[in-house]
Amino acid sequence: MMMETVISRSIRVMFAGGVVLGLGLTTAAQAQEVSSTQRVEVTGSSIKRIAAESSLPVTTLTKDDIAKSGVTTVEALLQSVTSTSTAGATQNSQLAGLSTYGASSVSLRGLGDSRTLVLVNGKRLAVFAGTGGAVDVNSIPFGAIERVEILRDGASGVYGSDAVAGVVNFILRQDYKGLEMSAGYNAPTRGGGTTQKASILFGAGNLAEDRFNVMLSGEFEKAEALFGRQRDFANTGNIAPFIQSAATETGRIEGIWVPGQSRAQNARNATTNPYGYSSSGYGNPKAPANCADISMFSSGKGGVGGAYDNCKYDSAPFVGLFPEVERVNLVGAVKFQLTPDHQIYADTLYARNKVIETYQPSPARVGFFQTDNAFDGSGVDAALLIRPSNPNYGTYITPYLLSHGLSAMNGQTLAITLRSFLAGARQETDTNTQSRVNVGMKGVIFKSWDYNVSLIANEAKTDGRLTDGYYSQLALARVLNDPANNWNPFAVGGIQDAALTAKLQAAKYTGSTITAKSKSTGFDSSVTGTLTDLPAGPLQLATGFSVRKDSYAVNVPDILGSGDIAGLGGATLPVDASRTVRALFAELNIPILKTLEGNVTARTDSYSDVGSTTNGKASLRFSPTQTMLFRASVGSGFRAPSLVELHRPQSTGATEAFIDPKFVADGPVQAVAIIGGNPNLKPEKSKQGSVGMVLQPISSVSIGIDYFNIKIDNLIAAPSALSLVNAARAGKPLYGPDDVVFAPDGTVDTVKQIGRNANGATVSGFDIDLRFKQAVATGKVSVALNGTYTSKYDYKTLNGTQGSVGTIVQPDGSPLDIAQSGVVFRWKHNLAFNYQSGPWSTTLVQNYQSGYRDANDLNDNQHHVAALTIYDAQVAYTGIKNLTLSAGMRNLFDKNPPISIGNGTQFQAGYDPTYYDARARTAYLTANYKFY
Repeated sequence: MMMETVISRSIRVMFAGGVVLGLGLTTAAQAQEVSSTQRVEVTGSSIKRIAAESSLPVTTLTKDDIAKSGVTTVEALLQSVTSTSTAGATQNSQLAGLSTYGASSVSLRGLGDSRTLVLVNGKRLAVFAGTGGAVDVNSIPFGAIERVEILRDGASGVYGSDAVAGVVNFILRQDYKGLEMSAGYNAPTRGGGTTQKASILFGAGNLAEDRFNVMLSGEFEKAEALFGRQRDFANTGNIAPFIQSAATETGRIEGIWVPGQSRAQNARNATTNPYGYSSSGYGNPKAPANCADISMFSSGKGGVGGAYDNCKYDSAPFVGLFPEVERVNLVGAVKFQLTPDHQIYADTLYARNKVIETYQPSPARVGFFQTDNAFDGSGVDAALLIRPSNPNYGTYITPYLLSHGLSAMNGQTLAITLRSFLAGARQETDTNTQSRVNVGMKGVIFKSWDYNVSLIANEAKTDGRLTDGYYSQLALARVLNDPANNWNPFAVGGIQDAALTAKLQAAKYTGSTITAKSKSTGFDSSVTGTLTDLPAGPLQLATGFSVRKDSYAVNVPDILGSGDIAGLGGATLPVDASRTVRALFAELNIPILKTLEGNVTARTDSYSDVGSTTNGKASLRFSPTQTMLFRASVGSGFRAPSLVELHRPQSTGATEAFIDPKFVADGPVQAVAIIGGNPNLKPEKSKQGSVGMVLQPISSVSIGIDYFNIKIDNLIAAPSALSLVNAARAGKPLYGPDDVVFAPDGTVDTVKQIGRNANGATVSGFDIDLRFKQAVATGKVSVALNGTYTSKYDYKTLNGTQGSVGTIVQPDGSPLDIAQSGVVFRWKHNLAFNYQSGPWSTTLVQNYQSGYRDANDLNDNQHHVAALTIYDAQVAYTGIKNLTLSAGMRNLFDKNPPISIGNGTQFQAGYDPTYYDARARTAYLTANYKFY
């Protein structure tokens, strides 16, 4: 992807948490072609200035860059930006196994999507309703984007909360006159995952001549699902010696279960109840030779003490690598010039994303039932039981127990695990919408002061529904635990008799999961102008005020609130929270010398729920010649905890898999996790600085280097289960005695994984921009390199400081204390070559990302995911009037991903879905026709 780092720009008008932006110039040489009186609006400040100015590092993706990339979604576009990271971001490929509801987000510097401010036309959007944490970039109309501007510098002093890592501003098409249509088709050469797309853009009226402009655009996209079985690198979870699937199987004996007693009473205790319930279990009667009968595989020794033969389920073939998606986007804008100095405007946006995800059948075991409140007072045991009276007990259970030294268990009621093949593959449909209406007036007062006032209303909604493959755990247990039904967990293919099958089908659940709504409504105002003329230039001031109300509400059916639906990871509870945010800002641009200027900003934000804070930023810009620029900035920032982080009710779920240091032989286990909000959270505080230069030694070459440093205190994060368990085992709990609760047999029962402030992070590195452009006899040649080198990304927790550049684990192979999906790369770059000759344009792009230290393999040896280099190519033709045709290949050489073990944050196996696009080589064709 070719990305243009702005060298010469003016600074744009901000509306208290939003900015109105415009494209400036890209090199000092180009700046000379612009009228000395032209004023444009650009990310980075609040003051409009003469074009050919810049003091902050901004990356711009133009409409032409986007077209040459061949991507069709905002998510894919942002992943190509080197200053963004998969760490702390959400992607469509992560929907399998995570409750993302189909959202995608962006994370600058790997600091998380909650610390990256996303704007459209300089205005905030409502956060995604499904999770309440960040903006869903899928809701931004891809076909209507004119350009994307990315401020690669902390900017809370200018923009307020969320801008700790920087700002991503999407500028949509404006003041358009004409009619054009576009269509595109993407087809992976290995099959599956095709995408079809069409859009239309219409505009009428010329502001200068007609005093008005009206613009409308619409877009439709349909993407086909892709499954693990369709890719040879993702079709199995068993790749020795790296990974072995640990998915819950059918038929594992979890232990003796006395009907009518609680899980705690039935739990294994080495002294008083040596054969009681244990999450690691006592092996599987079908192991090792006959696991295939129940659609499992032999996984070797495991269970209590690592002494018993086990079967496991390989879910990889059935996991969705990408969901089925249907998107509709509509954008409208109208402007009317009342007088030469005053304009009224209105714009609206509507986006609907329908996401259908299908993956493996649901598991059932005591570990999942223990978080299900529906069992309380029901009279039904929170386990799936097989009794001695069941004929299948004598056929399968007794011979196994007697041959494995477990005769003390024979004749006892036992708890058994299940993979619910009779319920079928799980399928869910999530419909997400984003709508916005913005109405305002802008112009000039007192001859030279610009003003802008606006009212804005944003609303995001999520409607989640389960359509197949899910069931009520209580209803399932009631059916299978009925002695009259004589279920057979060891039946070939899981098939039961017709009567029992009918009862099991009746236990299935289809219906709503959540209905969520996120709203942000407010008023913005700003005024910008010259206070006085100094010898070096005008002393400019921008000031403004804003107020907005944010609210977040989630409604769930009672069955979801109890945690009774298998395969959803626990309970989802209702939320209803809101707050009011008021802000006042001021910015002063001070010309010190003709070649040196300073900029100072200050902003006060008042949150009705977490208090007030004042932050600022100061920057210097020195340009001794037209081809040389030096800049530096320092600032402070903050991030208020989100409404979800504060007010989401605490509930129970399941931890990630971890190895308890006291019971290493039991292998990976899960425990009950207490998750949810923490009303005692305080705002995060940050300090950031940057130093950079841009040089143009000759007209065809430009060089840009920027150093960045961001330090965050009071960072909000939920600790990993392993870090809490390790500290508790050492007798030094991180936060308090309730961090970890142990079961009677000494195993981990419950882990409290709510957000805490006792963390910090320091991130630093360099952004590099090198470019060459030269006319040749037959056309034009250009080369552009954009890269980011991250020298430090250190987390500070109560356990100490842990580096996370190029690693997802600690030196001993255990997960980082603050575990998140994705990776912070040491180095990431895009190197683009372009040749233009007449109507033809050819582009070749090298996309590189460095490797990283992965989790240890099955033999506890270190594993490193290799660096990845992918090439994309495109040819475009404009030789037919008003028609542009483009054809290309992404992943031109059809390169497979390196093997990845992962840290348990995904269902996909064998590769890292945040590191590699599983569609592999993809051919595409696009056409755009302008009617007039």
